[in-house]
Amino acid sequence: MADSDVSRLIGLLTLEREGTDVFRPTYYPQTGLSFVFGGQLLAQSLRAAAATVNADRPPHSLHA
Repeated sequence: MADSDVSRLIGLLTLEREGTDVFRPTYYPQTGLSFVFGGQLLAQSLRAAAATVNADRPPHSLHA
């Protein structure tokens, strides 16, 4: 995996926090598609959930 691929992956998972419990993606890939793949959505959701609790409470499962 090239450095640019890793940077794009990190960009996909980067979220901007708006208020207490609202998160929005900061990067939208230019694919021409009007949907998000499930894995990307789950990863963003898990990342947002982890950002709402103390660091000593890591996620232990994910159900979808």
